[in-house]
Order: sequence, then structure tokens, then C-alpha cells
Amino acid sequence: MLRSDGTVSAFTAGVLDRASTLGVHVIPVTARRPSTTFPAVPWATHAVCLNGCLVVDRSGDVVAERTLPSDLIEDLLGSITDQLEVGFAACANDLLIGNREYSALRGRKRRSTWNEVESIRELRAHKIHYASIRSLHLNSDELANEIETLCDTKAVSIRVASPSVVDLVPHDVSKSTGAAALAEHLGIAPESVVAYGDMPNDIDLLAWAGLSVAVASGHPDLIAVADVVAASADEDGVASDLQSVLASAM
Repeated sequence: MLRSDGTVSAFTAGVLDRASTLGVHVIPVTARRPSTTFPAVPWATHAVCLNGCLVVDRSGDVVAERTLPSDLIEDLLGSITDQLEVGFAACANDLLIGNREYSALRGRKRRSTWNEVESIRELRAHKIHYASIRSLHLNSDELANEIETLCDTKAVSIRVASPSVVDLVPHDVSKSTGAAALAEHLGIAPESVVAYGDMPNDIDLLAWAGLSVAVASGHPDLIAVADVVAASADEDGVASDLQSVLASAM
């Protein structure tokens, strides 16, 4: 939905507005935090955030939530940073906490929600939903393979969230578990859900939904499992496909 410059086109905004007017639940399902999710999707009453670890409504009320134990976070990040040249960060609701290496690799202007730490142990002061890893030398697929050899995959799930980021989430949590919790809360059957995605961390979500759509610019692993492949986000692929879905439902 978001273009490569991080914006929503006027066409996409119009289609989403029409969908909302027709009573369709427009729900972002994302690795982002609530504070950066709702402003981008003003039509959303709820959001599945932090890779499914936090499901909230627009007022901030929690529908579902999962976190990682402090000891597990410390052990995992300790093993990874000992063996790989990476930066780490952890999401605690709307706060992003990490080291200066992660901040440098992220390459964005620091916000008030960024909290820099010197050591992994400082994360114990926070309730952590998931952790993110960035590498100077490896892309996300390569990094995920390296991390898999270092981590207990029975304790966490490794999610490729973008071309440069790998996320570690509670082992039984995914975007699909968050979406399922919200669907049950709203009384929506999975078969009536149309899910859109672009990265491997969307695979579970697309498998859960009644109709799955990948954008053409997405990761090959996701495109391989989608029911439909739409045009890229820069070409308004999600909105064009949703427009067709709405027309067929009328």
C-alpha cells in the first residue's frame, strides 16, 4: 500500500476511503509500531502491529499482546552480536530501543520514540515485544540464515521483514495470529478476508486469509504462495486489486 517513498497515493487513499464507507474493515497488519501505523491509515479502527505481537484499536486499547522474556532476549541478542557484525533494536509498544550501530544502519532521523542503549542488558527495563537485527554486510535473507544457526528456533520465530531487517518474535506469533485474534474480536471469518503482502513475514498471513494477494515488487517466496499477484505499490497495485474486489462484491 505504501509507495517506495513511504506515502499513500491519492488513488489508493480514495479506494480505501470508499472501502471504509462501504463497511469494509481496512486493517494494517505490520511490523510497525502503533504511533507510525495509524497516521498512515486514517481509515483503520484497529491495527495488528509489531509483527502480530500487539493488536490495538485507535484509542490504544489492547485486543491481544505477546512479549519476549528478558532472559531470552538477552541470550539471543548476546549470541548474535558475539558472532555477527550487526546492530540490534527492540520494540516495546511505541518505543524503539537499540544500539548506535542499529541507528546508523537504519539511516533515519532520530525520533522521540528512539532510545539508545549501550548494552543488551539495559533492555531488561522494558517489556519487549520483538527484536530487530540489521547487518552492514548481509541482506535480510543471508542474515536470517546466519541467525538461524545461532538461535533456538523453538523459542523464537525468525521473520524477514524487509530487504535489510530480520525480526525475532515469540515462536508462536506471526501476523496471522494477530490478524486471527482481531478477526475473532470483530466477528470476521477468515474466508472473508483479503490479505495483501510483499515480504516473507506476510506468508503466514496470506495463508490464513480467504484470498491472498502479493504485489509484483514483493519477495519471490511470498509471490510463490499468493493466489493473485497485483502490480507494485508504486503502481497502486493493492488499491487497483481492492477496487476490483469491491466491484465484484457489489
